[in-house]
Amino acid sequence: MKRFAAILTAVVMVLALAAAAYAMVRHLGLVDGLDFGCGQYYYTDIPNWQDYFSGEAYRDRLPKALYFVLFFAWGYVTYRFWKWVDARSSDDA
Repeated sequence: MKRFAAILTAVVMVLALAAAAYAMVRHLGLVDGLDFGCGQYYYTDIPNWQDYFSGEAYRDRLPKALYFVLFFAWGYVTYRFWKWVDARSSDDA
């Protein structure tokens, strides 16, 4: 069963890479006249995208340091959770 899963994973990866290369070579998903570099695939299909990406669309209400603290706290909580999951799963194996 592991061999089948490994082969299936390899086939899916090769197909995904081939599909991505095909889309890139054929310029699929691009809108003529709009060039945002790498972000073109994400921004051009948002209605009125200019309103969201101007510098005045969002104002911070909290100190920037708090965002960093929350980011690292979330990372720590996630790390501890995965350590707990890993410890429990290794006992079952």
